[in-house]
Amino acid sequence: MPSLLDRLQAVVPGASRRTLRQILEHSRVLVDGRVARRGNDAVPDGAKITVLPRAAEEAAPPVPILFEDEHLLVAEKPAGLITVSARSKGEESLWSSLRRMMKARGKGEAIHLVHRLDERASGLLLFAKTEGVKRSLKALFERHTIDRRYAAIVEGTILKEEGEIRSRLVPLDEPMHRVRSVTPKDPESLREAAKDATTRYRRRGEGPGVSALEVKLLSGRKHQIRVHFAEAGHPIVGDVLYGAARGDRLFLHAWVLGFTHPVTGKPIELVSSVPREFRKKVPGAFDAPSRTFPAMAQPQPQAKAPVPSGGARAPKPPSTRTRASGRNDRRTGGPRKPGRGAR
Repeated sequence: MPSLLDRLQAVVPGASRRTLRQILEHSRVLVDGRVARRGNDAVPDGAKITVLPRAAEEAAPPVPILFEDEHLLVAEKPAGLITVSARSKGEESLWSSLRRMMKARGKGEAIHLVHRLDERASGLLLFAKTEGVKRSLKALFERHTIDRRYAAIVEGTILKEEGEIRSRLVPLDEPMHRVRSVTPKDPESLREAAKDATTRYRRRGEGPGVSALEVKLLSGRKHQIRVHFAEAGHPIVGDVLYGAARGDRLFLHAWVLGFTHPVTGKPIELVSSVPREFRKKVPGAFDAPSRTFPAMAQPQPQAKAPVPSGGARAPKPPSTRTRASGRNDRRTGGPRKPGRGAR
């Protein structure tokens, strides 16, 4: 399969490889409507390659925008692009590229981050154009009145048609960027820091050694979907951090975003196109999202444990290795995989 640089050579005949790399670095190349920056990436023969003119470089949308008005916009983030970078790092991010686009338009519009997606995940992200709209949208997230559904492919076979996973999640200091569910054996200070997390899922199909799921968030904790399925013995395909085999990408895509517009009051429901690699791995699983999702009991509020004097460092997450006993995980109905999970 030819590389993106090879395909660009045919689109811009006579250009040197150095010039082509500069065009890529300035986000002027779209592959099937998505910004592409890595010249070594393989590109299928049927993919559409577009090179933006220099004058349109900044004002053109860096990624597909599914909805936009004077109050907010919803963009489609590709896998591999971070949502926002730390000021000290100065990395290219979706937020920074949208900010440049707004500036180039010359309308004085701003762009405000409302929520995030993991770097290796893809899909729909909501941004506000004013601080007031940002506060209103964040309030919708906090009240869990936004319909957020994901397309996910996990390792192993999940037998239940649908189910719900609940736990209390806490970020860890070590190892960095990890999250896990707390247990009754954890210190009270750690249990106090944990937050309720509820994930619902519906099985959509199966492929060789994998299961395709439609996942709905009832809360929005860091790494929530990744941790819940890893601890159930079914990590997201490609999620090395939580015990999956290494892969080209994280098979997690923000598929559906539904909410009430904070200014107009109109219902907004947006559906992203699931990437072709998902459809190839489990054909027919992600043709269209479910019209309704199963109603399940809401989690009961839990009393907070008193915080002891002095801090307690987060212990290493307990192993979720299981013996090859053939027992199924009670949350997903599927067999646990020995040696897999949030280790």
